[in-house]
Amino acid sequence: MKYRKLIFIVMFLGCSKVNFTTAPVADQQVQAPPAAEVPKPPMPTPPPGSSPTPAPDCTGTIEKTTQNLRIMFMVDNSGSTFDTDPDQFIRVQTIKNFIKKYGNKVNFTYSFGFFSSDTYIFNIEAQKFVNIQMKGIPRSVFGNSHDLSQALNIFGRLDGSGDTNYAPALNAVKDMISQDSLGKSSWNYVLIFMSDGQPSDISEPVAENLERKIEQLTKAAENNSRSITVSTVLFDPLANSQYFSSAENLKAIASSGKGQFFDTNFPPIGGLAIDDIISVPGKICPKN
Repeated sequence: MKYRKLIFIVMFLGCSKVNFTTAPVADQQVQAPPAAEVPKPPMPTPPPGSSPTPAPDCTGTIEKTTQNLRIMFMVDNSGSTFDTDPDQFIRVQTIKNFIKKYGNKVNFTYSFGFFSSDTYIFNIEAQKFVNIQMKGIPRSVFGNSHDLSQALNIFGRLDGSGDTNYAPALNAVKDMISQDSLGKSSWNYVLIFMSDGQPSDISEPVAENLERKIEQLTKAAENNSRSITVSTVLFDPLANSQYFSSAENLKAIASSGKGQFFDTNFPPIGGLAIDDIISVPGKICPKN
């Protein structure tokens, strides 16, 4: 796969942008400096009752758990993300912050994938991304925090492009769980799904059809006496015309997945922390 110069969470609203660098990676090119920022129009006030509630505080649940967890990140890398998350702070730096805090936990393993028109999964053994539409799911998709950091370093140099195809991304997660079930170790799963907008490939009614996709993930885990939770992060600016429907779709995913929904337009004090939106399978967190 050929990567171009730089391009499913964090606050570009309510906090200053954080720029960061990543270590050089073979065959990758360094991101060009971003163009001068154009002032954005004022954001409209959402209608009464339409504003999503910030994610509930489940701090401590993920920190204290002794469960063996596969923490799976699937993030949107469609063309619009170049504007909605230009410095990849939401999709990269917040996950790096999570690694700093929890990277030494031996009961956590990780996978990382991104989607646009196609879906790509990080191959742990080969230490590179694989287009699953061309080559299928890699055999080695779960690794330690070092592997996740390497995936983030490579991903941080990619441009966003293409459509926002949810179905192949969610199907990939389901297939990864089914493939993983062949192992002898007992793992539960946590999926963090990040997106800035509407799926390009899900027919109406979108929310209901997305719920069915999540039910398939749940079934794949349950078939092997395992559990999964799915939490979502929306980084679509409130001013975008599709914002409200995008929020409802990601809420539907989180609700069906017994996880949490986080909207970066409504940051909590201190900003987004990945651990605050992770619902550990079997644990009960307050509902939005």
